[in-house]
Amino acid sequence: MNQKYNVYLVSDSTGETLDRIFLSLKSQFSNFEYEKKEFAFVRTEQQIDKIIKECNEVENSLILYTIVETKLAKYISNQTQKKPHGRGLLELAVCACIKKMYKV
Repeated sequence: MNQKYNVYLVSDSTGETLDRIFLSLKSQFSNFEYEKKEFAFVRTEQQIDKIIKECNEVENSLILYTIVETKLAKYISNQTQKKPHGRGLLELAVCACIKKMYKV
C-alpha cells in the first residue's frame, strides 16, 4: 500500500471501542500509511455534515463509525454516498457489521 489514507473514526460515545477495532484492522496490513482523526460524542446531523465536508476536501478518506442510533447511522451512510466525492471516500458502519455477525 503506497497511498496515504485519511482515516476518520466517528463515534456517538467515547470512541474507545472504535479505536480498538481500528488498531486490530490496521495490524492486518503492512505499510498502511494513514493520518487519523477521531470524533467522539457525535450525535447530530450537523456534526456529521462537518466531518463529511472535511473528508471531501482530502483524498483517500475512510470513515469508520460506531453510531448506534439507527436514524443517525442511516444519515451518515446516505451522506457518504452523495456525489461529488471523486476523491475516494469510503465508509464502514462497524456496528452494522457486528450486528449482522451476531444477528442482533
